[in-house]
Amino acid sequence: MKDRTMLQHYSASWKKGLAALCLLAAAGLSGCDQKENTGAKVEYDGLSASQPLRVDANNHTVTMLVQINGRFLTDDTRHGIVFKDGSNGHKSLFMGYATPKAFYEALKQAGGTPGENMTMDNKETTHVTGSKLDISVNWQGAAKAYSFDEVIVDSNGKKLDMRFGGNLAAAEEKKTGCLVCLDSCPVGIVSNATYTYGAVEKRGEVQFKGNASVLPADNTLATVTFKIAE
Repeated sequence: MKDRTMLQHYSASWKKGLAALCLLAAAGLSGCDQKENTGAKVEYDGLSASQPLRVDANNHTVTMLVQINGRFLTDDTRHGIVFKDGSNGHKSLFMGYATPKAFYEALKQAGGTPGENMTMDNKETTHVTGSKLDISVNWQGAAKAYSFDEVIVDSNGKKLDMRFGGNLAAAEEKKTGCLVCLDSCPVGIVSNATYTYGAVEKRGEVQFKGNASVLPADNTLATVTFKIAE
């Protein structure tokens, strides 16, 4: 009788354990499905996290998938767009889904010529060169495609002069993820020739932030289009 009672006890315990394992397995599968669904939602205007760039060689444009970082609708930054997995990925107004290498190669495919004139030694006295770029931003519900000058506020009221600086070797070495910088930069693939490096963070000549009266809410997906202007 005692042996039968013990056997029934062990059988019940085993069944409970098996049921618990089944629940854990189901939860795990559900979690996997949820991550995949979340990833699938990173998609706008035909671009996605896995395909974040579109090149139109005939019209000399590159379009990139980005996400709004709402922090910089109020805070200052010198970072326009940074690859999301770069060390500076959280410091930019727009979080980009393209790597620096992919972006660099896309601009060349579109007909851009990198300036390659910036170095770590000359950065504070040199204005970036390279193909001039007209940049526009669009998102679902936007009234139009807005120019970069309309979505980024320069405290001095000056126009942006965005250039294809190049700097792929430095970008891959530093791994900051910098794609578009708001002063001339020896690491960013594209940067602003209006100011030399250090104008924002070192010398305080200018402050940049997103235009909160134009841009959508934090985490909104958008596209940024770069057109080779000259």
